[in-house]
Amino acid sequence: MFRFTIRDVLWLTVVVGMGLGWWSWWRSLPPPDARVTGSVSVSGMPLEDGRLCLHSADGPIFGARITKSQFLIPRVPVGHFRVTIEGGGVPVRYASASSELTIQIRNGENVADFNLAGN
Repeated sequence: MFRFTIRDVLWLTVVVGMGLGWWSWWRSLPPPDARVTGSVSVSGMPLEDGRLCLHSADGPIFGARITKSQFLIPRVPVGHFRVTIEGGGVPVRYASASSELTIQIRNGENVADFNLAGN
């Protein structure tokens, strides 16, 4: 037969309380920011070197270097963004503030492949 002392009960209460506290804290953390990966090509040809920027309506800009047509932006908040792309052979209309490219970012992994029309 087991006998528990008041010290055993208090210790068990502390351990369970700490476990519930950690669990509650863990559940209260916001989800991680989204991540955006993809590729860029111009008239079917991979863009070897350039820059891609995501412009939010609130003002912040998130960007990445394009290398061998691939890009990665690791921490982007969820939302709607206007996309600008700069690089050799990219038409000016995609690099300007009036770019028609847009993207909707959702939680988790987002893949965006851009095949831009040439001049």
